[in-house]
Amino acid sequence: MLVRTDKKALVLKLRNPAKVTTVVPTAKLVQHNGQTLVAVPHRPDEVRVLRNLGFNAPDPMQYYYKFPGRFKPFQAQIETANFLSMHPRAFCLNSMGLGKTVTSLWAYDYMRDAKMVNKVLVICPLSTMERTWADEVFRTFPHLDCTVLYGSRERRLKLLKQDSDVYVINTDGIKTIADELNNRPDIDLIVVDEMAMFRNSGTERWKTLDKICNKQAPRHVWALTGAPIPHEPTDAWAQCRIVNPTNPNVPKYFGRFRDMVMKQITQFKWVPRHDALDTVYKVM
Repeated sequence: MLVRTDKKALVLKLRNPAKVTTVVPTAKLVQHNGQTLVAVPHRPDEVRVLRNLGFNAPDPMQYYYKFPGRFKPFQAQIETANFLSMHPRAFCLNSMGLGKTVTSLWAYDYMRDAKMVNKVLVICPLSTMERTWADEVFRTFPHLDCTVLYGSRERRLKLLKQDSDVYVINTDGIKTIADELNNRPDIDLIVVDEMAMFRNSGTERWKTLDKICNKQAPRHVWALTGAPIPHEPTDAWAQCRIVNPTNPNVPKYFGRFRDMVMKQITQFKWVPRHDALDTVYKVM
């Protein structure tokens, strides 16, 4: 497999080109020195299909994205941004200090340039709306417009009507304009900062986020948190039901997941099973 960065394409020499051309509509046959080769656009969608076919196709973001900003990204940030760009639904569980904010914005910026997403809604704690997310967009991505949705319902709706690339809203603010957010198909990426705040599926907060992420046209969803299970292993279930509700490793009902990670000692006491963290790792 050859990476042609000048053409933004992967070139494959195959005995049976139909193996790729029949499942990748954008693939093309090209002639070179009397040989028939297959050229596939080097983009996340095509790379995912090639990997499903058994090819070791490299992440495209690392070849074509310049990572703007004042500082050179850490290797962990490059790998995380590559990972997010390749997965429409994903968790970013990097620990504090590894720059989950700018990393997710890099991934969004690349996908926006590649015409894979349009606008992003960032859902975050109130204290990080301006000083973390809006400031990061201003410092690192001057070509992007950012609007912070705050204040009364009427003010938030007025701000939402502004044409921006990045919308930022606080965790509990989504319920005030949930219907309007659902009716914005151009907002096709949701980034949830501090996802562990949505670990209880019985709350209005969780139900509103589930509606925004999963009840309309499919949206990309990236969940960021450095502490996904702050209290019990069962904290993972509600978060997984938001990010990837069709994951076969995540039971549909909480009780089934609780039995997978917890063991009942008395009528009112449950303790984690010895392999609870392994189970959480698998489902997340």
